This record gives sequence, C-alpha cells and structure tokens, in this order.
Amino acid sequence: MRLEPAPSPAEDPREARALRPYREPASAASRALLLTARAEQTEASRRELRAACGSLGQPILRRAAQQNRCEALVGVTLRELLGEAFDPSWRRAVEENRARVDALTGALLEALQALEACGARGAVIEGGSTVFSAGLAPAAYGAGDFDLLVDEDRFNDCLEALAARGFQAPERAGRAITSRVQLRHPSTVRELWIEVGARAFDRLWVPLRLKQPAAHWLARRQPGVDPRVWVLHPSDALCVALVHASLHSYVLSPALRLQVDIDRAARHPGVDWDEVTHTLREMGAATRAFASLMLARALLGTPIPEQALTRLMPNGARWDSLRRLLEAEGVLTDGRPKLRGSSRVRLDYLLWDAPRRAWLQNLLWPEATWLARHHGPLPLWRAQARRYLRLGRARLGR
Repeated sequence: MRLEPAPSPAEDPREARALRPYREPASAASRALLLTARAEQTEASRRELRAACGSLGQPILRRAAQQNRCEALVGVTLRELLGEAFDPSWRRAVEENRARVDALTGALLEALQALEACGARGAVIEGGSTVFSAGLAPAAYGAGDFDLLVDEDRFNDCLEALAARGFQAPERAGRAITSRVQLRHPSTVRELWIEVGARAFDRLWVPLRLKQPAAHWLARRQPGVDPRVWVLHPSDALCVALVHASLHSYVLSPALRLQVDIDRAARHPGVDWDEVTHTLREMGAATRAFASLMLARALLGTPIPEQALTRLMPNGARWDSLRRLLEAEGVLTDGRPKLRGSSRVRLDYLLWDAPRRAWLQNLLWPEATWLARHHGPLPLWRAQARRYLRLGRARLGR
C-alpha cells in the first residue's frame, strides 16, 4: 500500500536513495545462487542460470548451495528451469526433502491441535511463515524444524500439553535457560522437531533490548495458506523476519535463507508498510530492520518503499560502518569463519538504537532479571560467572 507522508518534514526519501547500497562479494557461483533464490525469474535471469549451469556445472552449484544451507531452495528452482537435464541425485534430494517437510507439517499440526486443546494460542513464525503465509514451495524449505510462538503466560501449559502428546524436550542440564524449547516429535521413522517460544526473539550472550509485542501479534494471527496452520498477520511476520536476520548477524548461517524469508514476507500483498515501520520503531529495532531491508533489496531485488527505508534508516555514518562490516564478511559463505574477534560485538554496538552509554552496561553487567532467567540460579555474581564461562566456551567452539 502507499505510505502516508512521514511525520517529520526532515524525512526525505531522497536521503535513503543517497545511502550507498550493500554490495555482496561477487563470484560466478554466488551470482547463480542469488538468481535461484529470487521470487521472480525473468527470461534474462533464466538464460544466465542456464549459462551458469553449463559453465560451472551442477556439482559446483550444488556444493555452493550445501555450504549455504539452501540446497533444497536452489534445487527447486533448477529443477523447474532445467527439466530432464537436472541432476538426478539432486532431484532425489529435493523429493526427499519434500517428504521430510510433509512429515514435519504433520508434526506441526499435532502440536497446534495440542495447543488448541489446552486453550492456548500458537502461530508459525520465521522460516515456516515463508511456507504457510508467503507460499514458498514446501520442497524448498531447508530448516530442520518449524517455530511456534505461543502466549508467554501459557508457556508451561503449552509444554505440558505437548509432552502429553509425546513431544520430548532434550536434556538441558548445564545449559543456559531460554524462552524457546525444541521438542522432538515421537515419530520412529525420522527426527521431527518443533520449536516452541514464549518470545519471538531471545538471546543468551547479551540482553536484547527490544519491546516484543508477542501478545498483540498472536491476537492478530490468521489462518495461513493451509487453513489448519495459524500464522502472524503479514505485517507482523515481516517484522519478525527482519529482526530474526539481525540475530544471526546477517552473515551467519543460514544467512541466504533468512534473506529469502524477508523477501517473501515483504512481497505479501497484506503488508501495511506504515504499520511495519511504526512497530519496528516502537520496538527499538529500526536500525536492525533497515540493514535487513538493504541486504534483501541488494541480494534479491526485494521491493521496498523508499519512505519505509527513510523512516527506519540510521545516520549515514553508522550505515556506512555497518555496510563495510557486513560487506567484509558477505552473506554467502565459502566455508571460512565469520565475525571473528571483536567484530560481532562491534556489530551489536552499531545496531543499538538506545542511548549509547547504556550499551556497555548492557554488555558487561546485564540486569538481574535477565541474568537470573538465563544463567540462574542466583546469587548474581555466580550467574554472571556462568554467563562468562559459557561465552568463553562458545568462542572456543567456533
């Protein structure tokens, strides 16, 4: 829809156009992957993809897709493009993935039935929303689970209802406590996972200072492409996708899939961009969302109103710092580690929309309730020590 005039006369859409766009490090394979991930294929892009398959070979493209955890997504596009010339083993992998997603959908429906039986609300978010709201082909879905957002005040009731249906939570002894729990379906044929969250976003290494209107989002949920599956309102689903990409630092796996989630959500005809920008600013996630949108536009040609970018954009110097940091890493991976050393902390600092002086306190000595919730039990000094120990182990494991 067309945006109403921005509230501030200083907000000029020309300012957003003047900012330098993100540029992905180029290679023939990366260009081909990005073309396959686009929602719309032109005759020119089809010719380019056929040429890439001929010059690079399907095995090289498949390895690149596997490295970027988008083998199914790329495979579905190439299967339609190449027809009988599509690699038979890759075709089988795509068909096997479709069978996996069908089974995973069955587990999701069981989970939703369990929530309904106990009077709780749930809705699919993140990548699953791309399937059930934006219409991504199930065979192209690459994640290992579906994510459900549930009412925070009914979180434990939801877990009990799912446990009664045979869903099992893994042992978490010694691990940080989170508001999201992965549950394994009792299938004996294959591993099927559903992740249930009391919050749309959670983070364990440092508090995420965002207002999360999850209750409002669940109040606006609606039936998806499959009417048995609840999804968020298209505007809310886009907000979740934009922030979710930032929590993977944009360039950490599965980075390309996250950009596809944003692209498909942004193309949904039900998105109200006025609502999206208002919600993101209220959440304190304007800079995070702006970076997500700039990457999606550069990589996938995502259509974004200029005035939406203007309402979300940080000052030019901060965007330049963000852009250079992300361009140095690249969304697509070649297998090398990313965001080493202090880069991840610097990225978090650049994304911080609250007063800067509070950022260091948030990093070094988070609030007591967050420490107790994620790294308890108390006393606080012991919870803080556990946090630093887990951070150190995580860094050594990367």
